[in-house]
Amino acid sequence: TAEGTAVDLGTEFVVKVDAHGAAECQVLDGEVEWHPAQVKRQVALLVAGEARRFRAGTEETVAAKPARFADFVPHPVGDARGELLAYEPFDYPEAMLPAERLNGGTGWLSSWHGRKAAPAADADARMEFEPRASLAMSGLVPSQGGSLVFGAQRMSRQRKLARPVDFGADGVHYFSFLLRAMPPTAAAGPKPGKMRFELTTETGSSQRVAFSLGTSFRPLILAEGDNSSGGEPLTAGETVFVVWKVVTSHANADQLFLRVYRPGEMPGAIEPTHWTVSSRAIYLDDVRDHLNIAIPISEGGRFDELRHGSTWRSVVPLRAAE
Repeated sequence: TAEGTAVDLGTEFVVKVDAHGAAECQVLDGEVEWHPAQVKRQVALLVAGEARRFRAGTEETVAAKPARFADFVPHPVGDARGELLAYEPFDYPEAMLPAERLNGGTGWLSSWHGRKAAPAADADARMEFEPRASLAMSGLVPSQGGSLVFGAQRMSRQRKLARPVDFGADGVHYFSFLLRAMPPTAAAGPKPGKMRFELTTETGSSQRVAFSLGTSFRPLILAEGDNSSGGEPLTAGETVFVVWKVVTSHANADQLFLRVYRPGEMPGAIEPTHWTVSSRAIYLDDVRDHLNIAIPISEGGRFDELRHGSTWRSVVPLRAAE
């Protein structure tokens, strides 16, 4: 940092730098040496449970707040659930249920339903489930209950979030889910639809913010009319773990990031520096309070373990080491 350098002596620690360049070092375990940028000043030794703030060459002891930074450190899966804002395990007892019974999980202000503008035939917003077959990936905590099925019919279902995404405020939101999808069939014609996981409002949004699988079966980010793709096309019938990061800003640009983990790949306790695809800078200032899942008639597959959180670890349910 501009104030100095933290030297790892066998430790877990966090350094936070504010907008004015002041650096705060919190030591969670072990020891850290702090070497001030001004070489004439004394090197400081910080041990577990200590925290200090360095600014303009001065040093002060501050309150240690280990719980505030626990999400940056590998730890058993249950510890991060305090940052989990919404969860839908699709743990439903029957294969086909109407809207009034689609209210499982936590962190929601409505059950799953169709949009108000949907045709009358879609009014009951039924959804199909596989009650005893969850999606799973090695290294992740086992899924609960069943999974959502994409059948041979068009489905567009949405649900209201208790904690909306405000593009007019500074914030970071994470979404994750397990997905097993099938590519468009020949019956779809030259322009088949797209599988879409979208942040929207109850009546829809003119500027789309979504994760999608296009006709090439390659992961896409749809952001304010601009499409960004990355990574290899998905394999039909393959279960993948998807993490979608939404960064919002009051004064600066917003941006979307997507990471797709395939079988044999494992997410870590710390979010990656490399993402499968990221969007360009976008500029939105509205509030998106609904998640919409749209599946075109030509595709099929399964969807499971939907999470919304304010931290990486809250939506990445790593199995605790045995």
